[in-house]
Order: sequence, then structure tokens, then C-alpha cells
Amino acid sequence: MQYIGVDGCKFGWFYVALDDKAGWKVGVVDHINKLLPLISVSKATLIDIPIGLRDTEKDERVCDLSARKVLGKRRSSVFPAPCRRAVYCTGYKQASDTNYLNTGRKLSKQSWAITNKIKEVDAFLRKNPQLNNVHEMHPELCFWALNNKKEMTCSKKKLEGFEERVKTLSAYYIHCGAIIDESLTSYRRKDVAKDDVLDALVGAVTARNSQPLKTMPAIPDIDLEGIKMAIVY
Repeated sequence: MQYIGVDGCKFGWFYVALDDKAGWKVGVVDHINKLLPLISVSKATLIDIPIGLRDTEKDERVCDLSARKVLGKRRSSVFPAPCRRAVYCTGYKQASDTNYLNTGRKLSKQSWAITNKIKEVDAFLRKNPQLNNVHEMHPELCFWALNNKKEMTCSKKKLEGFEERVKTLSAYYIHCGAIIDESLTSYRRKDVAKDDVLDALVGAVTARNSQPLKTMPAIPDIDLEGIKMAIVY
């Protein structure tokens, strides 16, 4: 059985796949569609990207509000997801104006930077509605849960923060250090950053060690395309 964590990277998508024993696989693809064969046979695939989008509602997604509430200093990493209409716009101004028209909120540059990846995953799931094993995750929420519901003390951008997270992961899967070493050796930083490896890895470890997965909120909202709006941990 495969448990997969996926994070967006400059090349496209970086993934870590773990099995029930001690095996693992890492890789990169330039489009989420190319992960379909792997995702189709996985027990759970956790992707660090908003899944399930508001359309014209003014309220933020409950999952974003809930995650932000528990993360303390790390809460700023959970930014409001754009509405679906904004994701399918072709330029920042158009997307921001569309988001404001439909939700009452302008679109941040941070949100705009990942809209192409949000659109990729949204289209992928709408095309493959049978994939009920694909879930949204947020790395800091996963670390919070794996760390006995305590936030990480340092930013992952700092060496001590990176090492703190590796230590947390290694308590659940002893080969995390080897996976990170292999990934950083195999891929150039201009294609896959250290953070990308860490974030995909926490998704895979969470999927493997947290069955059944918990959702935030406990009873997810459903968007107009029938997709759950929930962050798992």
C-alpha cells in the first residue's frame, strides 16, 4: 500500500511515496496529471494545495479558519484560498478583481503565485471524481498534530526549524533523514527546494501514520463541484 505526500515545486510537483514496510520512492513531475497512476493505487495522497473552492460566498473556507486558529505563530502560513472563478483568470489584476467581486477580498500576491497549481489540481479532481483518496494538507498543521498538537518553535526556513521538523518526522518513520538526503542529492535546488522535500515528506508520513485521517473541520463543507473543503492531519 502506498502513502503519498505531494508539494508544489519550481519544476512542477515533488512527491514522496512510502509503503507499509520500509520502502520509499521520491520523484518530480511537471504536471499533476502524471501522478494519476501512482495516486490511483495509493491508500491516501496528501497534497499541499487548496482543494475545494468557494464560488461566490463571502466567508472564508472553514478549514482555513480552523487551521489558522490552532497554529499560533505559524498561522500566517495559512492564507485565504481564492475563489474558483479567480483561479481560472489569466492575470493577477483580473483574478484579484474577480475574487473581490465574489468574496469581498482582494487576492494576495502569495495566493496568485500558486493559482496555476490550484487550477491544475481542481481540474484534475473534477476530471477524476472517483479519486476519494486525495486530500488537502497543510504542512504546519501536520507537524502540529505529529508534535502532540504543539506548534513548531522555529520557522522551517531556519536550520534549527528544519532540524526540529526532521526530528519530529523521524519519530514516526526512521528513514526520513535518508529520504531527505536522497532527494536533495537527486534534484537541483532550482527545481526542488529543501522546503518542498520536507513538506511532501510530512504529507506522506501523516498519510502512513494517521489512519484514519482527521479532518479540519470535523464535518467538511462541500463546494459546488462536490469536492470537500477540508484539511487533513
